Amino acid sequence: MNLIAYLQLEYSPYTSLGSPVSTVVFPQILAERSDSGELIVAIRSGRTLALRKASVFQERLEVATLEENRTTFHYMNGSGMERNLYHDPQTSAVVMLTRSPGLRLVGILSATERIQPSPASEYHPRGSIKHEILPLEQRKSDDDISSDGRLKGSDQYSKSTFFDPTNKTETKVLEARSGSSPYPVIASCETRIAVDSALFRSFRRNKKELVEYLAVLVAFTNLKFSTFLDTTLHFQVIVTGIVIFKA
Repeated sequence: MNLIAYLQLEYSPYTSLGSPVSTVVFPQILAERSDSGELIVAIRSGRTLALRKASVFQERLEVATLEENRTTFHYMNGSGMERNLYHDPQTSAVVMLTRSPGLRLVGILSATERIQPSPASEYHPRGSIKHEILPLEQRKSDDDISSDGRLKGSDQYSKSTFFDPTNKTETKVLEARSGSSPYPVIASCETRIAVDSALFRSFRRNKKELVEYLAVLVAFTNLKFSTFLDTTLHFQVIVTGIVIFKA
């Protein structure tokens, strides 16, 4: 799947998904490691997350609003907007985590599940807040595109020219030429995200909630990029700005 496909994954509590089947859970923090800032959170019996801080925004996040041929700019504190953003690289979970009042998680638990506080927000006797685990709506990926829709000859091109870093012979040739291995390649992509009026309305035109939503999606995308061979590529998307089109 490509970046656009990942950004089409929808977990927002403000997105209509019909009436999906949900699982009720009462998440709890089991441990907090002060040295690393890692939080161990029990979702339910036998399922825990090892959450670490995640970062996706530039320090000074530009938000541009376009309406009736007029553009309004304002700036958000990127660090502040992502201060509650956590991820678990092992399970591919990404959540916004807050603890006042009570532990609340909103985000993606896996490639097929999302989590959010229940609208009823019931409390467990131990003080936990009732949450729902819901199916994550998925869109078609690049893998679903028929072979007829692809560029002719692209497969032959990739087979003949693609460098496979796991190929020991090719790696040795490159190392001999440069004197050392060029891997892993460390790269980042600075980007802006455009949001149409329909999506913005689904967040009741609340920019803070929209930005938190995008933070989770981009952090989830970065986790997917981390599945590349670790010795080959370290890649991260960094959001520098958001463009909102208002009808």
